[in-house]
Amino acid sequence: MKRLVLIFVAILAVAYLNAQSTLNADEQFYSQHYDEILTLFNEECPVLEYSDDKNMKFEYGLIDLDGDGIKELWIKDSAGENGAFFCHGNDKLEIIATTWFKSFASVSGNVLCTSGPAGTGAFFSAYYVIENSSIAHHAFDMQMYNLETDKMTHECEYDGKEVTWKWFKKFKAPFDKKLVAPEHNDWLPFDRLKNN
Repeated sequence: MKRLVLIFVAILAVAYLNAQSTLNADEQFYSQHYDEILTLFNEECPVLEYSDDKNMKFEYGLIDLDGDGIKELWIKDSAGENGAFFCHGNDKLEIIATTWFKSFASVSGNVLCTSGPAGTGAFFSAYYVIENSSIAHHAFDMQMYNLETDKMTHECEYDGKEVTWKWFKKFKAPFDKKLVAPEHNDWLPFDRLKNN
């Protein structure tokens, strides 16, 4: 009887390990772009200095921001201080946004928002509308405190074109009411994608 139980446990362990080592289609795509992902993450995250810390470990999770069945990649360092979101609509890798220890990420439907400090007296917020696993629209606001006027000023853009603060507030209003922190509980070592 003990032998039968041990055989059964061994079969379950092998099945579990095989399931863990099998990559789904989204993971296979990101696996093919492993080095490019780390390069983009390092270039775009203002405080990440991966090249100086070769021992830095990363984790990843897959989340479907726009509900199209193609999952976006959320990567973060193991301390959870720096992160980035990637998508791959039309089989093209695209970095959506980065976060760092003083910034935040939140979602509302198919909209990813990042926000945080941008230097003394400055604060940014960026909204990325994801459709078909690609960035469909991007809105950005840089708030700056003007010492001379003792007022906040705003520099706003939508898809690379300047817009007014009034327009930007109207654009973001439906999302701001529903923004929540993205959730993911099944973090895996990012190196898992390198080995495949």
